[in-house]
Amino acid sequence: MSEDEEARAWLIALRTPGLGAGGLREALAGADGRIDAALAWLRRRAAELDASAAAWLEQPDEAQLATDLAWLAEPGHRLWRCTEADFPPLLENIPQPPAALFVAGDAGLLLRPQVAIVGARRA
Repeated sequence: MSEDEEARAWLIALRTPGLGAGGLREALAGADGRIDAALAWLRRRAAELDASAAAWLEQPDEAQLATDLAWLAEPGHRLWRCTEADFPPLLENIPQPPAALFVAGDAGLLLRPQVAIVGARRA
């Protein structure tokens, strides 16, 4: 599987309506981390999924995928997959870790200590 084919398969899986990160991670676990096998597994289970998910898996929106692939082709853009050895390990400690991150810029910065201030202007 070429890098472009793999990226396309990841995008199809990530954009599957209602699947979510947990569902994709479950599919990957049953497929030894291979996205092509995970996608095949999801397609075999299409009848068990939401109708919009089954429709997407059967015929994904090619225009949306082309837009996503064009974004990924830009310098400094990356789809950081949970199956990659350097995926941020602290993300595995949260209740619902993402299956992938869309990164623009230096992805290595995500491995450094961070501070976040979260709140609302009107709580």
